[in-house]
Amino acid sequence: MTHSRTVRVRLHLDGSLDPIPLLTGDSTLVVVQPPKLHILEVARFSFFEDREILLPDVEVLPADVPGPDRVAGIEVAAAALRFLDAHPEKRLLVVGHTDTVGSKKDNKQLSTDRAKNVHLYLGGDLDAWAAHCQKHHEVEDVQSILNWISATFADIENDPVPVDGDLGPLTWAALQIVRDACAERTGVEPWSGKKIRVEDWKGFGQLYDEALAARIGSAERLRELRERAPFTSPAFVGLGERYPTENPTKDEYESERNRRVDLIFLDPEEYRFIVDEESVEQYVYARDSLARREWLPIGFPARTDELAVRVETEDGEPVVGVECVLTLPDGQVQRACLDGKGVARFRGLPPAAAQFRMPSLEAFDWDADPDGERPLPAPPEVPEEEEDEVPYEGPPLTPAQRSVFDLGDDEDYDPIDDGEG
Repeated sequence: MTHSRTVRVRLHLDGSLDPIPLLTGDSTLVVVQPPKLHILEVARFSFFEDREILLPDVEVLPADVPGPDRVAGIEVAAAALRFLDAHPEKRLLVVGHTDTVGSKKDNKQLSTDRAKNVHLYLGGDLDAWAAHCQKHHEVEDVQSILNWISATFADIENDPVPVDGDLGPLTWAALQIVRDACAERTGVEPWSGKKIRVEDWKGFGQLYDEALAARIGSAERLRELRERAPFTSPAFVGLGERYPTENPTKDEYESERNRRVDLIFLDPEEYRFIVDEESVEQYVYARDSLARREWLPIGFPARTDELAVRVETEDGEPVVGVECVLTLPDGQVQRACLDGKGVARFRGLPPAAAQFRMPSLEAFDWDADPDGERPLPAPPEVPEEEEDEVPYEGPPLTPAQRSVFDLGDDEDYDPIDDGEG
């Protein structure tokens, strides 16, 4: 049977459909599609284990962690805000999860606190975010952030500190340098003292925003996106250990992948169904949910004046420690080194078509045999050792024997009687 037209409609989260306008006397094919949810996962390394505070970057990773899981904190926040910028009709729901280790009550609270911390920062309520961090932080959180500041801001010359939970002199010295820099940025009196204060977290939030604005485009652009307040109501929930993605039937199972925060983007027709924690479970996570979940890639966001290049092997492992050179059309040259994630960043660039090189790899001998392997170098030449001549001390030799041993006309050799005379 042929149809004169096709109408595609999408189910709502509750399974209902809006009325479909049809014409009598017409043959119409109606294609029913499931509701779709876009999800951005806050990487499991964005938090320390059993901690609630969103870290700006990955501190330490096992060697076998693939590239996408190495992106955390600020990069995820930038990806979320850019997605909302491209889809202003959507609303954001923040959902926290844990693994199944520990009590259900503790895990419920931990997941809620993580979701709240992410929500407060994304929404731009830095005073509330700082108060939440002050209440829930551990020393390792502060040390990790200090190291991120050291690696990110060239004008803040604090030395890296060990992430060991010890508030020793190195940590206090680095923190005071950051305090002074934050006070200078905001024009307030610097503060001091060997006690972590809420002002420290406000300063950290200010630096988070500085890095985030660089990825969004500008501080003004960041303010515009946050002023839209594109959150559902409730804006965040914690579901504890009820919806693990790895080994869902196993209790007391320690899993980094199950310790996560989901950023869920909903269309206007869908977020009206999200009214409480129960509706989040029913329409988003329940086994019989109609929703089709689509995970969003984070990618490698760059500033408008920045170029970010990731280099990896065929196996997806990052190439680290290699110097990279970027040459602009006017001859300007910038150099950067591939970091632990295999990424080199060049900043302060005009719009242009630039040339990217890695000189140390270009100097490598890449001549390969048909199997694609680099030929082995030829072994070095070893000079032969000259043997000392040993004089012959045996019986007289015949002329035939002399010719075999190539003795020639050796003056020291007596003539041989060949027995003929």
